[in-house]
Amino acid sequence: MNLNFRGISRVIAILFHMLGVAMLPSALVGFIYCETKMTIVFIALGAALFLIGKLMWRFIEPSMVMFKIRDGLLVVFFCWIICGLVGALPYIFSDCAGSVVNAVFESYSGFTTTGATIFSDVEILPHSLLFWRSFSQWLGGFGVVLIPIAVLPRLGIEGSVIVRAEMSGTLVNRVAPKLSDTARRMFFIFSFWTLLEAVLLMIGGLSLFDALTHSFTTMSTGGFTNYNDNLGHFGSTYVYCVFSFFMLIAGIDVTTQAKLFAGKIMEVVKDAELRYYLFFFAAATALIVIYLTASGYEAPTFRGFAKSAFHVLSTLSTAGFYEAEFDFWPLFPKMILLLLMFMGGCISSTSGGIKVFRVIVFLKLIKRGVLVRLHPSAVVDMKVGGKKISSSVGSAVTGFIFLYVALVALGTALLTLSGVDNPTSFVSVLACIGNIGPALSIGGSSMQYSIFSDPIKLLLCLYMLAGRLELTAVIVMFSRHFWNPDLSR
Repeated sequence: MNLNFRGISRVIAILFHMLGVAMLPSALVGFIYCETKMTIVFIALGAALFLIGKLMWRFIEPSMVMFKIRDGLLVVFFCWIICGLVGALPYIFSDCAGSVVNAVFESYSGFTTTGATIFSDVEILPHSLLFWRSFSQWLGGFGVVLIPIAVLPRLGIEGSVIVRAEMSGTLVNRVAPKLSDTARRMFFIFSFWTLLEAVLLMIGGLSLFDALTHSFTTMSTGGFTNYNDNLGHFGSTYVYCVFSFFMLIAGIDVTTQAKLFAGKIMEVVKDAELRYYLFFFAAATALIVIYLTASGYEAPTFRGFAKSAFHVLSTLSTAGFYEAEFDFWPLFPKMILLLLMFMGGCISSTSGGIKVFRVIVFLKLIKRGVLVRLHPSAVVDMKVGGKKISSSVGSAVTGFIFLYVALVALGTALLTLSGVDNPTSFVSVLACIGNIGPALSIGGSSMQYSIFSDPIKLLLCLYMLAGRLELTAVIVMFSRHFWNPDLSR
């Protein structure tokens, strides 16, 4: 098979170490809130995972074989499968999920930053489990596979191979020349925004626990909350504005964020994808505000504007937060948000969806097609932000979008065959592959995924994973060509 299983196993050993350590903050929360059972569960799981990683590291000898692209794809796939299954253990041992499939669904929804939930009443969950839900989204948003990259060069493993598999989109941007430095700087940026948001939310009256957990899920564009009525629980315009600002930030390319931290303001201003991202946000918000005001659904006040902007950013960034009044909105603004669900945020951000860059390229392709039709002998170059886009990038974007739409159609058909109505099937599949969650669906923002059968839940888990890995890293696992022993790359 020519796969570097020893190298792959040592990367997975690092992942087990990381997951073991990641259990400890939840154990601390359980101890603070006197949740004895869950404290023991998280400590035991953390110790067991750390020990497994330690044993794998000790008994599996280092590989002298260089990683290939196929090895990187397999590492990424295995790591995300393991994260979803290991992350389900706290739900299983808490006896809150009701079944193993429910626990797996909630875990994958967390790590893939989807935010879909099977819980109809999250307020009865232990604080330690609520913390784990949010923290798993924060880990997934940062990129579980990117964390070990900081130490991969010490193992003689080429980290770029894994990054190309993890971030299988059109562009893989680096914040620093070395990937290990890139991972560390990304971690710093991600942590800075998370802590800043937590402080601002505490100023708005949230407790330390609520501020921290909601900051985890905002910056990861995950959308899990600690309350049944989602962010409507807080009922504060200030809180809406804070969440809106950080959802806006979370949807921006991390490279652009790094330039902002470095003081390269002009480079940030010239970023074409950022300009389009802000334009789509402003245009959608303006249309919704005008329609709701003219229809009498919202008063022409700052609070009404803030709530409209909040829902646009929640959808565009794929965070999936909502407040209860959204269910009473008319169809037109919901259809605008549905279009934003397809698009998502920027390349190399924590957002899901097709991504703004691909939408720009696709629109440029349509424009070029029209011009060539009118002027057959003309040579029309595609440019985004003054940079020429090659035909290979155009083909990759077109292929991705058609595959994305085809998977949504296939998933909708499969859910419909199982007896689910068409609107619910369509929006559920779109929400999972776009990593948006249950919020802002046509059927109502409070829809729970517990209504689906176990096979459908597992299928939706696969869609969440495919969306998080931008389709390719999952699709190739089912390709006969990938498992061809004659494949050399």
